[in-house]
Amino acid sequence: MTIETLDYIVRTIEALFYVLTGTVALLTYLGARKTILQPIKTEIFRNQVEVFTSIMKLFNGKSEYEIRQAFGFKEMLRANILSLLDDYAQVFFDINIDPDKRPYNKRDCPRSMITPEFAERYLVVPTVSVESEIEGEGHPAISKEEFWNNYIYGEICQPVSNIEMLAQLDEIMKSPFLTSESIRLLSKIKETVEDNMLKIGEVLSTLAKDLPRICPNITALERLDIAWIENEYNKEFISIDTYCNELTDYLRKYFKVESIME
Repeated sequence: MTIETLDYIVRTIEALFYVLTGTVALLTYLGARKTILQPIKTEIFRNQVEVFTSIMKLFNGKSEYEIRQAFGFKEMLRANILSLLDDYAQVFFDINIDPDKRPYNKRDCPRSMITPEFAERYLVVPTVSVESEIEGEGHPAISKEEFWNNYIYGEICQPVSNIEMLAQLDEIMKSPFLTSESIRLLSKIKETVEDNMLKIGEVLSTLAKDLPRICPNITALERLDIAWIENEYNKEFISIDTYCNELTDYLRKYFKVESIME
């Protein structure tokens, strides 16, 4: 065996040694890395389960009716309808009603959502009361009919149940453990809820114009059945359960619930 051959064998063995050593080192690092990261992954998974469970409790298996109830739409609609009718009674029949004794009182409805149309008219310029606008204090007087024809109902009073449900959504959406898809669907749910709240103002502003014809006197107003107003609003209501069902289905697929149960 020549010197050249021996030298070649030695270099080959050295090369194989370094390759094997590097491979072992790499595998050791990957194994150690997996061991180190496993507790972190477990903690993330635990937190995801916790936040996703809170979402499922809110929406899983709930019907459209149950979801509307959870967001307080029934009591919210009734309170705002009565607020509209009280405004009408004040303008046309000079009846002053104590708001503390009505469903829209600040205890039961401590917060309001303002529609863009209402804000543009009444909040951009100094607020003018109904009485002063009609009586012409500081500007030309207008008739009650003219005032009412331009009436906008835009301060949507929110019951406690609505405020608390929206607060729960906001708190859930703050979680850093949510996936981007779950955030998107939660945002869609909240957006739909708020759109339906604004629709209360739109529907009541439209129907307000019919009140002088339907209720020409205080007796007719007292006998008015508000069901027709509720029906008109329900025609415009945007379904919420579509996004709720999409969200709960996504969470089941994310955790592969069906395959785990098999």
